[in-house]
Amino acid sequence: MTEMVRFSPGDAGAEERAVNLTNDPYGDFNPAFSPDGTRIAFSSNRRIFRRWNPLRLVPMTQALTNIYVIDADGSNLHRVAKDLGINGSPAWTEAGNELLFYRAVGETDIAVYRTDLDGGGAIRVSPEDLTALTPTAGPDGSAIFV
Repeated sequence: MTEMVRFSPGDAGAEERAVNLTNDPYGDFNPAFSPDGTRIAFSSNRRIFRRWNPLRLVPMTQALTNIYVIDADGSNLHRVAKDLGINGSPAWTEAGNELLFYRAVGETDIAVYRTDLDGGGAIRVSPEDLTALTPTAGPDGSAIFV
């Protein structure tokens, strides 16, 4: 998700006009525009620890990802899902004030969560006995997932 390119089938110059929004050497994945088009949520494996990773020997820590929100012009980047795990596939709620995403903290503990945009803490919305991925907002604030 490091580049924003207008959909222009057959336009060879579209890639040259791309704008790098995140300017980070790490990977940014699964961008999702907010309902009003002013913000973008995405998952990223950018450094969680600024230098040496003290958890580097713990399984899955090399694949840790978090959920971030950035303004559509590339400003105002902030992390909204901060817990250790693989956090991915952000999806905006219809009102645009919360995000749904999946979190994997182990091979069998994969669930869908909901969080507000200030990163105040995620709440599990999928049942405890169900592996859940690929969330999307349903009607009336519900969450749909596979």
